[in-house]
Amino acid sequence: MDGLAGPQPPTHRTMRAFSELLNLLMLEHVHEPWRIEAARFAQIDPASPVVEEICLLADGLEEALVSYREAVATETLLDTGRAAA
Repeated sequence: MDGLAGPQPPTHRTMRAFSELLNLLMLEHVHEPWRIEAARFAQIDPASPVVEEICLLADGLEEALVSYREAVATETLLDTGRAAA
């Protein structure tokens, strides 16, 4: 959260942490038995009401990250175009 506290854009490290958090929430590594996620996933009750909430929050985080990355890419293209002009 410290990476989002200031007026400056998030650092690469902060964005990587968000990606790792999203991977965790989206259960990206549960099929890899050597990772801690596999053991933790086995403890989740799919019928628990918090599972749906976590899924909705994960989807929202994914949308926010995609939107941010698209905005940065657009800004970079605009800056490149201005520099070339």
